[in-house]
Amino acid sequence: RYESMDRMRKGSVWKNEWVPNQISASPIQNWSSLKVWLYILWKEAPINPWYERGLTRIGCYLCPSSDLADFFIVSRYYSPIEKWFNYLKDYAKRKGIPEKWAESSWRWKNPPTWAGGIKIERNKLRIHFKGEDKWRNVEFNKEINVDRAKNLLFALPPGTWKWEKNLQLDENFLKEGRSLLIRSQECVGCGICLGRCPVNALELKNNMVELEEDKCIHCLDCLGNCPAEEF
Repeated sequence: RYESMDRMRKGSVWKNEWVPNQISASPIQNWSSLKVWLYILWKEAPINPWYERGLTRIGCYLCPSSDLADFFIVSRYYSPIEKWFNYLKDYAKRKGIPEKWAESSWRWKNPPTWAGGIKIERNKLRIHFKGEDKWRNVEFNKEINVDRAKNLLFALPPGTWKWEKNLQLDENFLKEGRSLLIRSQECVGCGICLGRCPVNALELKNNMVELEEDKCIHCLDCLGNCPAEEF
């Protein structure tokens, strides 16, 4: 519970909002680090060697929440991490970003003020609805892949959208339609939504989600948390 405010609020048992059907339990939620280590030493339980190398917390070695000291420790014992930092340097060079960004600033979506106000903004898809009647016209801030949009919109109940000269959505399904449109264009291929579908109508193709329309039952269970929308 002392790791973060978010972890503290979860309690001892909670449902993982990112992993479908997973229930997580933390029987030692209220223990301090001292209590945890005393118990481990008492029971002579095996210890992850990364703790002995200097890490205080073990997770994804690419995690942007890690301290620079953590990356230094990992790089001493795990050479493949250099592939990640080389990618960041190449990316910075291609985008005309100072190389210093690849050393530390890449960890922030919105860097702190001491970083000099430098930040990277991506051209996210923005969707606007026009009109006052049952059918709302949909407008986009940039060009989209129409075939992919139509494919995921198929998940909506029949008769709630139509695409003739332009896309129109039923006023009662604007939220769901927006979610599906964003996912259709900005999917990162994580596969989280695949586990939510009760009929296995979703699959990954070319690292993007695709709907098998002949299987879909329009239940919209696939519309849980999605990185394409959240970040």
